[in-house]
Parts: sequence; C-alpha cells; structure tokens
Amino acid sequence: MARIALLTHTRIREILPWAMLLSLSLTLLPLSAAIVVAPMQSPPTFTNWAAWQAYMAKLPTPQTGCFVANYPVAAWQGTQCATAPSETMSVGNGNDWVAKGPSGNLIGQTIGFLTTAGLTSESDSRKGAHYYSLQINSNSGFAVTYHGKSTKGWEQFLFDANGSSGSCGTTACGLVYIEYWLLGYYAAYGSCPPASQDPPGGGFGWAKSGSNCYFNTDGALTPFEAATNLSNIGFSGFAGSAASTDGDMMCSEGVACYTLTITDTVLNLYKHWTQSEFNVFGYCCRSQANFNSGTTIDVQTILEKANGASFGTAVCVKGGFTAETNNLSLGSCSTGKTYIAFPESN
Repeated sequence: MARIALLTHTRIREILPWAMLLSLSLTLLPLSAAIVVAPMQSPPTFTNWAAWQAYMAKLPTPQTGCFVANYPVAAWQGTQCATAPSETMSVGNGNDWVAKGPSGNLIGQTIGFLTTAGLTSESDSRKGAHYYSLQINSNSGFAVTYHGKSTKGWEQFLFDANGSSGSCGTTACGLVYIEYWLLGYYAAYGSCPPASQDPPGGGFGWAKSGSNCYFNTDGALTPFEAATNLSNIGFSGFAGSAASTDGDMMCSEGVACYTLTITDTVLNLYKHWTQSEFNVFGYCCRSQANFNSGTTIDVQTILEKANGASFGTAVCVKGGFTAETNNLSLGSCSTGKTYIAFPESN
C-alpha cells in the first residue's frame, strides 16, 4: 500500500489531475507561456522516483491547463494541450468491479494501479497494437442542471494510448483528458448545447451520441506508453469542491507525470461522486483491448475524500459504466481500508 501516497494529489491550492502530432491528427493548441512552478522555498533534491513522485503529487499547479514535471526536477512546467478526438467512450458495459465509499461517502479522488504478469502484447479491436485506454469512470445518471436545463450526468477521466512509437513518434502517443456526458439531453431538447455553452479551457465541442450529448476537453500530451508497460503507470482522477476543479494525472515511473486541470462548470462532480470504476479498456467506441493468452492483471482502485482524508473500508460493487472492454475474465474482489483489488486474466 506504499503506492497509495504516490498519487495522492493536492488540489488547486490542491490540484491533481501525451508531445507532437498524433496519428489521429490531434490539433495542437498554442503553447501557453512556459510556467515553471516551484515551491516558495527552494525545491529539495531527489535521488529516487518514489520520493519525487510523492512530492509532485502534493505540489499544486498554478492554474488550469496542461503541465508536465520531468524527474528529478521538482517543478510543474506549462506544456501544450491538444484537442481530444471526437470519438466517444460509450456508456454501457457493466461487467467490472466498481469501488464505492462506505455509507455513501462522496469521493474526491480515485487512484488506479495495474500490476501485470505474462503480458507480452495487446491490440485494440478497432485500432491495433498499443491502442488502449485507462479509464476512471464516475457513477452515472445523477441529476444536474446545465444552463438552466435539467438532465443527468456522467464523467470519465481518460488516458488514451494512441498506437506504437513507430506510428506516431516517440513524444506524442497519448492524451490525458476528461469527457463530460449529459445523458438524455439530446432526446429531451432536440440538440446538444451550443458552442457558447462549451466548458472553459477548450475542447472538441458538444456532440451527439444517441440520445446523449458529450464533450471532450483539451488534454495533456504524453509520450508513447506501450501496453506492456502498464505496471509502471499510475493514473488518478480528482473532483475538487473548493474551486469546482477537476483534473487527472498520469505518471510513468522513473520518467515524468502529466496533468490536466480544468474548472468544472458542467457537472460539479464533487457533489455526486459515490462510485468509481478503474480499469484498462479498448481505445474507444465499444472496442476491446485484446491481451495475449496467459496475461494476468491485478487492479487496485483507491478512494479518497475531497479533502484528502481516507475512507473507511471501501465496498466492491459488481457493475461498470463504460462500453469498452478487455478480453480478460474477472476474478473475485477484495477490499481494504480505502481500496478494492481484483485480478483479471485469460
């Protein structure tokens, strides 16, 4: 459980949460002024990854946007954001283990780790080798009001891995971003919200998916991360109450952490987040991440309250909120203080 502390990210005064063109033709946005954020005191010197990551997880970003911190430098630096693809991460699968806080406690942050054995290859059913997504998905269907219109909400924190280093370069093969959903909005009102009602911080714009509307935010670009490296990746998603700030962060062990921070003017997730699903799935659009025979992945999902305080023992709930899948079979779920854990294998 020592890994828990490594991604416990303090937010906008506590904030939590890939670089080149992607093969998906992501649109690079202008590089914001290169801001280097240092603590008020001289930053300490680090000689090991674990201590550096624990320090960076508590170091706030100065504002909303995309940032990178390169080990061992103890500072956030402004980096390019990119527009996420228009593809959806559809609702629906349901065959997963979901973490729930005891007694209905609201979740402020979810931290996910994967430990693999026997993994030598992965291929997405639509896109091919090394396309996959890490997802942290909130419970869905909670009541919200968006620009005066009543609807229901859902939120996904996403890390998309976009193919092999040979197809998209060595510095721009992934994206850390957030996807907002207004469930049933299109069916109720006949259109999705106009551009004037886009959330702040940029994005692809509101789009229709069945009876629903969704919005992909801009995201932080990351280098290539092969699926065979999943054991060295940590992913977390955060919903803050103080400034209605959401974010997610991906850390590649021994290299760097990449984070996106935005102002949540859509769902105010911190008021509604009671369950959280974390896992590795297909890249998008109901696709499947297919792992080689003999693969085992141990999944750990850790919950925290918005103020950083820990829960009591988390609860395992059989279910799930995303339509993407993998080709592994679920094992039984166990719980501990603040977390759930379970294996999946083929």
